[in-house]
Amino acid sequence: MGMTVEKTYQAGDAIESKCNRCKDVRMHVVVAMDGGEIVKVQCKTCGSLHKHPKPKKAATKRRGARSVAKTVKALKNAAEQVQDWENALNGKDMGAAKPFGAEGSAVVGGLIDHPKFGVGVVQKIVPPNKMEVLFRNGPKLMVQSM
Repeated sequence: MGMTVEKTYQAGDAIESKCNRCKDVRMHVVVAMDGGEIVKVQCKTCGSLHKHPKPKKAATKRRGARSVAKTVKALKNAAEQVQDWENALNGKDMGAAKPFGAEGSAVVGGLIDHPKFGVGVVQKIVPPNKMEVLFRNGPKLMVQSM
């Protein structure tokens, strides 16, 4: 059962601290104290006076119920989007997908092959020059070339 004993410092004691000027951890001399807490130190390397940083407490990362619920909801939405995409492709020949931007590719129910999003199904035409396409990772509003 190891107990950690925290050293108490006094003005004039040597302590390691990050120097603001040197931008590195260096030996410092304690210059000012406030109720047992080190307030100001002086770098032994460059001689600069600066505040002593307070020790950081060990952070414990805990996911709250709300963030877990958001993750579960996002996973369900992603699964539903993939299912919608698979249903839209049902019975269609993916080899018949026209390259995105090709002449006549913007037909409702038609397949397009996008270089980034992959194969998608045109859901609707949005005048004057847009179309909504359902891809595996969800619907996208795309500008179509005229």
